Amino acid sequence: MKSNLEKKRLGKLGEDIACAYLEKRGYAIAARNYTVRGGEIDIVAHDKEHVVFVEVKCRENDVFSKARDSVDAKKIAHLVTAAERFLFEKSNDPDFFEKQPRFDVIEVYTQKGTINHIKSIDIN
Repeated sequence: MKSNLEKKRLGKLGEDIACAYLEKRGYAIAARNYTVRGGEIDIVAHDKEHVVFVEVKCRENDVFSKARDSVDAKKIAHLVTAAERFLFEKSNDPDFFEKQPRFDVIEVYTQKGTINHIKSIDIN
């Protein structure tokens, strides 16, 4: 079983990889580990059309389950809470106020070196 320190290191590695992946595809990173009471977002990014709220899940492999399976209704509710606050804070910022919000999950598997970007997860 992994220690909390090992889990944090793996999580940070996953977020670093996910940020590089998004930037390579034309997204600008607006925030990392955006935290408010009741929620946290690993990455907030944007492109020409969307403000993207990204939950990053990093695992060594997908032998037992897919990383995305840990994004449950409770986690989604926390993401939505944080996203609402972020958008409120940025309501006068032209980089954000006319763009559509989107919720994504990025899975990072370190053993295979693979990234799976799941766009527009269902938040309802």
